Amino acid sequence: MNVIYGASDTGKSFIVEVIDFMLGGGKDLVDFEERKGYNQVLLGIATADGRNFTLQRAIVGGGLKLYDGLIKLVPADDVEHRVLSPVHRTGDDNTVSTFLLGLCGILGKRIRKNARGETISLSFRNLARLSVVDEDEIKARRSPLADDVPQNLLANVSAFKLLLSGVDDSALVPIPKRGPADFSRDGQAQLLREMVDSQRKQLRSLTKEPAELDNQIEKLDYALVEQKKLLASTEARFQVEAAKRRELRRTLETSKERRSEIGSLLARFGLLARHYASDIERLRAVEEGGTLFNVLGPKDCPLCGASPSHQNGNAECIGNVESVVTAARCEIAKIKLLVEELASTVRQLTREGIRWDKRIPEIERDLAQIDGVVTEQISPDLSRLRTAYSDLADTRSAARTAKAMYTNLLGLEQRASTLAKEAEPKAVGGGIDDSSKSILVDEFAQEVQSILIAWAFPKGDRVQFDHKRQDLLISGKQRQAFGQGLRAITRAAFTIALLVFCRQRQTPHTGFVVLDSPLLAYREAESEDDSLKGSGLQERYYEYLTGLGAASQVIIVENTDPPDSVRLGSSTQFFSGNSKGRYGLFPSAK
Repeated sequence: MNVIYGASDTGKSFIVEVIDFMLGGGKDLVDFEERKGYNQVLLGIATADGRNFTLQRAIVGGGLKLYDGLIKLVPADDVEHRVLSPVHRTGDDNTVSTFLLGLCGILGKRIRKNARGETISLSFRNLARLSVVDEDEIKARRSPLADDVPQNLLANVSAFKLLLSGVDDSALVPIPKRGPADFSRDGQAQLLREMVDSQRKQLRSLTKEPAELDNQIEKLDYALVEQKKLLASTEARFQVEAAKRRELRRTLETSKERRSEIGSLLARFGLLARHYASDIERLRAVEEGGTLFNVLGPKDCPLCGASPSHQNGNAECIGNVESVVTAARCEIAKIKLLVEELASTVRQLTREGIRWDKRIPEIERDLAQIDGVVTEQISPDLSRLRTAYSDLADTRSAARTAKAMYTNLLGLEQRASTLAKEAEPKAVGGGIDDSSKSILVDEFAQEVQSILIAWAFPKGDRVQFDHKRQDLLISGKQRQAFGQGLRAITRAAFTIALLVFCRQRQTPHTGFVVLDSPLLAYREAESEDDSLKGSGLQERYYEYLTGLGAASQVIIVENTDPPDSVRLGSSTQFFSGNSKGRYGLFPSAK
């Protein structure tokens, strides 16, 4: 047993894709940053009888090169090799399918493809899907024997029964077609198959689980409602805080304008105060001069300039010094009153200015705080929520489109199935008896039951095979009715049971199994009923696989850590996803 586990996005599932690709799989490999710079894949194969081979294939596809022995570096062009086609062709020995079938000891076998008993050459691709189970297939809501083409089901079932019994369908003699109507139906069936294939390709680009679309749309509707509530709440908060910010900005602007106005007024009032002081000094000089003129005796008149001899003391002078002094004193009194009023006004403005000097920084701090909340918290949250809402709406729209496409696809498949049934032979005695192999299928179901019991699977003590649905019944419940976590582990049990069954009865099998995420119920359970946490199954599961021995190879790809007894062994590889230990299949591209 080999276990590859660790962080997500480190290339674990890509390993499974590459193995299938090297076994003749036709799907293009997923492209990603870490893959750049690599252009070849080498796959080593060791057989039970001690032979070793290496397959080489370009990472972009095409044919394969086959070398004897195990090779770890891309060999030179002149190293002896065979070129194999990835496509199976009857009678062509130079295909990867015929090479692998030869290693399995079932080269040249034929399997039944329809109800008339027509057969086709067995391809290794009929077996690969029973040995290599990727993360999509392991949780798929369909029979382990079904694939993307409904018309392939009977051939897949025939290949499955070939492994169980070791007997192929080459002895079957096809029942003749009934006439021209059959050719018409064949043409219609071919057209429907092409339409189904086209629809499936389009659907595959939209969703991996079309049967889950109703549930997905329901979840998306609920998520959109909740997201809309959260978005509305955040927008309301944004409006409230933005209104506060606008009000603070207006207050700050008004405050600064008032503070500037006070500064201007104080400057102007300071100039006015100096003018008042200058006026008082000038008037005091007039007052002092007039007083001295009266005290010091006869002098030239300060007003008219007349000498004392020409002054008429009994006549009224046009420039009466006494009246001038009195007038100066009155004017001084008036100016002092204005000075006092001005001083009072200046004191009030100064106090108001001091208040604004304290208040403006407070307003600026409040504005900076609320602006930080709006720009650094609410606005990014609002932008993120709007983007999330838009993405959810787009996802729901795509899901609805996929649902409509899936509904149409089911209709096409139903029409194709109807045509297939019309083509089935109607004669009572003309059918094909497959009861002996059906008994083997029932015995196979008992092997699955034994494995589920060994793994401590809940309610796994009664397993039957539903021949109509070509799937397991576990304690009376359709396997496909379980959640994806339990579908994954029971799909793993199906695949392991087939390996064990064939080994016990010495019937053909590839001899290896590759499983991607069989313990999905430990990390992505759909519900409590779908979860296996705390069940002890994981420990029993690894214990059972370890006990299979070296005669068979089981490769497990998992996100969850295996038990210490497995994790500390030499057959495990941990992908850390960081600088500690091995990053992944490829070095980090960062």
